[in-house]
Amino acid sequence: MENGKKDSDPVQSCQVKVNIDSSSYEMVSTSPKLSKKIKNRIRGKIPRGSKTTTESVELQDMGFSRQTSGYELGFSKNYMSGSIQFVSDGADLRYKRRKYMVVHPDEKPDTIVHAMTKKWNVHLPKLLLCLVGGDTTTASLPMQRAFSKVLVEALLRTDGWLFTGGLNCGMIRCVGQALTKYVIGRAMLSHQDVVAVGVAPLHVLSQNKKLLGSERDPVEYNMMSYEEDSGMKCLEPNHTHFILVKDKDKESVDEAKIRDKLVSMIASRKIKGSKATVPALYLVFGGGVAAIETVHDVVINRKLPVLIVPFSGGAAEVLTEAIEASRRSDDIEYGIPYNLILNQIIGSKMNIEGKNHIRTKDQINEIIKRKHLINIYDKDDRIEEEMLKALMKASRGSKVEDELLLAAIWNRMERAKELVLQASRKNSDLFSVVYYSLVNNQSKFVKLCIDETQFDLKEFLSQSMLVKLYNEVSTSSVLHQLLSKERAKRKGCRFTLGDVANVLKRLIFDTYESSYPAEKEDKVKMNSSGIDDDGSTFKDPMKELFVWAVLQQRFSMAKLFWKRGKPSIGGALFASKVLKEMSSMVTLNPQASSEMFKNAKEFQIMAIDILSLCFAEDRRRTSTLLVRKMPDWGQLTCLSLAGAGRNKEFIAQDGVQNLLSEIWMGRLSRSTGLFKIWFCICVPFSCLCLVTFMSKDDPSVPVKTMMKRKAQQNDDYEDLPKMKVKQGSVDSYQSVGACDETDGKERNRHTNHRGGCLPYIYNCLYNMKLFYGAPVISFRLSLVAHFLFLGLFSYILLTNFHEKISIPEMVLIFWAFTLFTEELSELFNQDYCTLYNCFKSWLFGYWNSVDLVSLLMFAIGIGLRFHPVTLEAARIVLALDLIVFYLRILHICSASKLLGPKLIMLIRMMVDLSIFICILLVFMVSYGVACQSILFPNTEDPLKIAKSVFFRSYFQLYGELFFDEMDREEMDCVDTKEEIVGDMELCPRHSWFGVIVLAIYLFLSNILLLNLLIAMLNNTFTRVHEKTDIFWKFQRYQLVEEYYRQPFVIPPFIIVVHVYQVIRWAWSKCCPCRKELYRSDNLMKKDLGLNEEIEISTWEVIKGEDYLAQKKEKTNEDLVKRLKMTEEKLGSLSYSMKNYFEGKRLGKALEARFSSLEEQIYDSMERRNKNQGGDTTVDGGGGSSCLQVNSSPLVRKLSGRKSKKAGNNY
Repeated sequence: MENGKKDSDPVQSCQVKVNIDSSSYEMVSTSPKLSKKIKNRIRGKIPRGSKTTTESVELQDMGFSRQTSGYELGFSKNYMSGSIQFVSDGADLRYKRRKYMVVHPDEKPDTIVHAMTKKWNVHLPKLLLCLVGGDTTTASLPMQRAFSKVLVEALLRTDGWLFTGGLNCGMIRCVGQALTKYVIGRAMLSHQDVVAVGVAPLHVLSQNKKLLGSERDPVEYNMMSYEEDSGMKCLEPNHTHFILVKDKDKESVDEAKIRDKLVSMIASRKIKGSKATVPALYLVFGGGVAAIETVHDVVINRKLPVLIVPFSGGAAEVLTEAIEASRRSDDIEYGIPYNLILNQIIGSKMNIEGKNHIRTKDQINEIIKRKHLINIYDKDDRIEEEMLKALMKASRGSKVEDELLLAAIWNRMERAKELVLQASRKNSDLFSVVYYSLVNNQSKFVKLCIDETQFDLKEFLSQSMLVKLYNEVSTSSVLHQLLSKERAKRKGCRFTLGDVANVLKRLIFDTYESSYPAEKEDKVKMNSSGIDDDGSTFKDPMKELFVWAVLQQRFSMAKLFWKRGKPSIGGALFASKVLKEMSSMVTLNPQASSEMFKNAKEFQIMAIDILSLCFAEDRRRTSTLLVRKMPDWGQLTCLSLAGAGRNKEFIAQDGVQNLLSEIWMGRLSRSTGLFKIWFCICVPFSCLCLVTFMSKDDPSVPVKTMMKRKAQQNDDYEDLPKMKVKQGSVDSYQSVGACDETDGKERNRHTNHRGGCLPYIYNCLYNMKLFYGAPVISFRLSLVAHFLFLGLFSYILLTNFHEKISIPEMVLIFWAFTLFTEELSELFNQDYCTLYNCFKSWLFGYWNSVDLVSLLMFAIGIGLRFHPVTLEAARIVLALDLIVFYLRILHICSASKLLGPKLIMLIRMMVDLSIFICILLVFMVSYGVACQSILFPNTEDPLKIAKSVFFRSYFQLYGELFFDEMDREEMDCVDTKEEIVGDMELCPRHSWFGVIVLAIYLFLSNILLLNLLIAMLNNTFTRVHEKTDIFWKFQRYQLVEEYYRQPFVIPPFIIVVHVYQVIRWAWSKCCPCRKELYRSDNLMKKDLGLNEEIEISTWEVIKGEDYLAQKKEKTNEDLVKRLKMTEEKLGSLSYSMKNYFEGKRLGKALEARFSSLEEQIYDSMERRNKNQGGDTTVDGGGGSSCLQVNSSPLVRKLSGRKSKKAGNNY
């Protein structure tokens, strides 16, 4: 604005201070009164939806310089922050929008660092690099670019920050270009922060007034305009952030001091997840006197290491030569020879004299005395190695554990292996290293600490430490989302082990019994770090860290703890189940989901391999191993974990199938044939003499044989001491075969007190119970009952479905009611606590869904049946329901190895058929609508339209073409509606069009779509047929589990069992202290005694270690085989080369080449002679020609000699 307008406008004659708040605007002015116009103009400058922070704004475009004060960030002086949009003609503008802040030179460095992390949303680095002298250098441009590439790539690998001068000149420009070219793009793809901060003085920048503009909108910074301003410089556009230092009272400031203060402040901060401070390192590349002053201040006052790049010229070259001269000098105190050399170096390289020369010389002498902080870069080594050496050299005198932590932070395994041998054997000294490695997913370092230093994880992993690890979870992970939901329920501020237990219940079973305490946050003692001070440890820290790693989706870490802990089947199945569930929750990242599913498969393969080893050694122990409740894994069993995780390959293993066969046959011998089973069902008491019952302890041995063995071992086995286990388990003795002794006692408990036939009757009844209690018998009885139900249902619908209800129909209704109670019983017997999870698990079965549909349709049909008006509707509904009940017969296929896979194919093909119908409907509707609109336009009857569109087009697929409705000559029809008499219809129009469209429709549907359907079904058949055995065995597992839970009493008599179950449930609720009513043992979930549990667990761990040893041996064998193959190839190559060089092949080849070359020379000389023309004479050209011709034999001889000599020399 013009000055005249400033004075005339009352709005601009006062300074307005606006306090921005999220809910109100408070205006304070130096003038006594503000007009409504001023208020409105101020409100227009305030952004809507401002955050709940208070800022002071001086409005620039109302005539005032606009600045933003960040008192909420702790600034004592005015500061400005925003973003810069770099603009350049014809330049690549990717990633050119940068953040910046303008600070006062007197501002505290900790305030600036706090503003950087809060405003720019960046975390403190693992390494801080500061480039000194980059604005002036004599190094060549290719050398600058090469070093810049190495530097920025090291910055990305070490997760570091870079501080530079920020100006677009010299080495700083090359570093910025390398950032954009090599680093920033890759960092964005890997979601990694790259921070390159340029610290520059504001007064030397072109367009510096723009940088004090609006904070809301980005500042457009033209890269070309600074050339017009003499003496002004431009910002380097490839840096990610800028800190611009304002002038102090119109005096220029040294921004290098501000930068050094920031570096020192950041270097004093702790790295996230570690007790170590951020390592800082200065890089000297070129530079002048100011660079030497900076190095002097850093080395003497700040005690930070410096890495000098010797080939960069300037100050770096001076320091390098001075250090080399001091090493060669014999005078330790830097006598006269060294001073002369140093004077010569300073004079020739830096061209300074007088006081500046003396001051620079003194500074260099002081710098050289700090040899442990000065390092010279060796271009033959990697820059990361040089940086690490410089940092470790600077930390001399510190503990080896600190250097080991630094190696872990930089992920330098080679250096860590050297340091770990020197590390202290005290556990607490390695806590920070192990904790940092766990948080940052460095499994190799954890393995190194556990194996090489005998690190005790039990002492390290207390409950407070585990809570701290769970609170370090990544915010983008699935675990963080799940834990956040649990935390929100109790309105806490941190994650607890109770939240983890709830997450595990959600991912596996809600019956999962976690060992974590259900702690409440308000009752936990808190320390300054926000972590409870509970120092209690875990019994098995490897298992806890394994669960933590699985939930964190850190697969290498999880495999490490699984191998180093207890390599068990349960742990592998636990990981497989958890990873599959978490994989299904990841919808926005398909790559992460597929990776989790892949690792779930790997854990399943581990479980399969251990199971195979166990089954090959001991089948009985393997069966017990699969059904025992595992205290380490929430009292779940391996079988239930595999079934819940749908691990079909695991279920299909011989060990699992052997167990399922035992459970399916019950106590019956496996040799019992199908005919014998059906005969015993039809003639009940025949099972007493036709069926062989097996031992409870060993299903491969008959009961009588086992009892004879026990009787021979001990005549009076009743006096043996027995050990009772907790309720619900089988009585087990110290000796082997105790279960059979109990079985024998059960049979003969009346023998010692009563004589006669009572013991025999009791044994017969007991055998009858064993026979009908087998799931195989329960399945066949259910099958018979279902056929009887279908017969009764069919009879009623065919002959006895009247308005008056009959006795058979009442029986049918009661029968259906017992089927409903059976489904309810099965629903409540699911292995879940909540009703929702029980219903979800029950509905997961194919046939339970069919049962639900059939029972609902039956209820609807019976409801309609009692009203005379809806009697026919009830008949239709019940007829359709009967179809569903008949489809239930297909459930028989599940028990057959031949029919079971076919049933799976049928179900999969139904899915393909539903997809095909969607495609077919498009063709049907399009053809039907087009044909109807042309043949019979303006039809008003909706039923006729629907019939023509759907009915006709559908049945035309099967050959019913309806030509009589298209040919008007064969129809009794009229042309207009007025002519219609009786049942006459309108004649079709344009019949030729209908025939043409019909031909196209039939061609596409019957040839194209039909072949598509055949191809889809064939693909499904092939895919299922390849895994026929696996699919059927998993289906068999579901069948065995269903009929094992089901009582052997068939409907409708099963209502008696259901009434008993209700009474038992009410008894347990009303009288919890009384003895529980009779409940049969659950053979699919066994509670083992303490000794048996220890024995089985130890055996499982041994088999797991055998598996790991075999796997390692196989890996070594593969390595040896590869080495042998490589050795054979090298030997063959050596033999071929020896024959080639030592034989005559090489000499002959060279001779042939020289001969060919000689002939070419001779031919060229002949052509040259011919071109000169005429006969040759002695004088003049003749002599020359003769000489040339006669020289040919000489050339041939010389070439032959040379060829021979060359061949010998070679």
